[in-house]
Amino acid sequence: MTLNRRKFLAVTAAAVPHLPKTLSADLGKVKLSKTVADVFVPLQAGSVTIGGWLGSRMDACMNRRVMAQNIGRLVAPFMERNNGTWGSEYWGKWFTSTAFGYLYEPSAEHKGKIDEAVRALLVTQSPDGQITGFDPSQQFGQNWDIWGRKYVLVGLMAHYDATGDAQSLKAAQRAADAIVERAEKGMIIGERCLPEFRGVQSTSILAKFAMLYARTGEERYRKTAELIVKQWDMPNQIARKPLRLMTDALLNKPPAEIWSRKCYESLANYEGLLKLCRATRDRRYFEAVSVYCKNVLDQKRMIHGSASNNEEWFYGAKNQTGVLEQPSRLA
Repeated sequence: MTLNRRKFLAVTAAAVPHLPKTLSADLGKVKLSKTVADVFVPLQAGSVTIGGWLGSRMDACMNRRVMAQNIGRLVAPFMERNNGTWGSEYWGKWFTSTAFGYLYEPSAEHKGKIDEAVRALLVTQSPDGQITGFDPSQQFGQNWDIWGRKYVLVGLMAHYDATGDAQSLKAAQRAADAIVERAEKGMIIGERCLPEFRGVQSTSILAKFAMLYARTGEERYRKTAELIVKQWDMPNQIARKPLRLMTDALLNKPPAEIWSRKCYESLANYEGLLKLCRATRDRRYFEAVSVYCKNVLDQKRMIHGSASNNEEWFYGAKNQTGVLEQPSRLA
């Protein structure tokens, strides 16, 4: 099926519940052990081709930008482990786009690209399972280490979901287990981030543990995800008071008044609650996200669509002024 711009929205809305519950034919190999049923199910990958001007721009972006990336540069932080800042997020963020590109156009060339990217990453995995951009003296410190590890898990699970390659899931488990083992011994994940983030930077890995639990049924991932949520209500070394992301959301507290107002990282934590809801069927997680997002839309969003001031929530709906993050201005 070929779409032009006028039909695009209509077709994307046609992802109805009676369709097969897979993202692609390859996903027949991927079984989610415990999930909440989707209300809408995406169309199977490759079943829609977007034409016209929009389609040509998408094709150009995918083939000349996404698929053209230098894999060596993306895995360099993991090879060098030179304690960079957020450079270890790049591989995972890029890879999710690449995996979506493959699913949209599942050619042999695109399959080769995503397989090559995973092989290059796994060369850097140490015997104890770690894939990190930091040397041993800085690992699990108050830095970007866990943030980068999160995006490693994102990419590896994206490869598994797109191809059914069990090796990628196993590698993700080994990488995650390096964190789980330390959390079981008392490491507080919310303390392993830059102090100014108050914990949300590192606890945003919550979603990846929920996703691993859904894909493997291994209880240690569920327990780690639930431990992160529990620790939101506990003080730690870098926050003067608990984050209370779920508790305060359920109490209808405005996002701008919850202890961490950092938009991107906070939303990543609430995404984790949604993943945990799907994996455990505990609707309290869904209810917290629903209240939080409704308050963002009602209280924070300005007329141009943004809801942040210097990357933090503020009362944009009332004030209609704010300094956007640089990428937002460029967009």
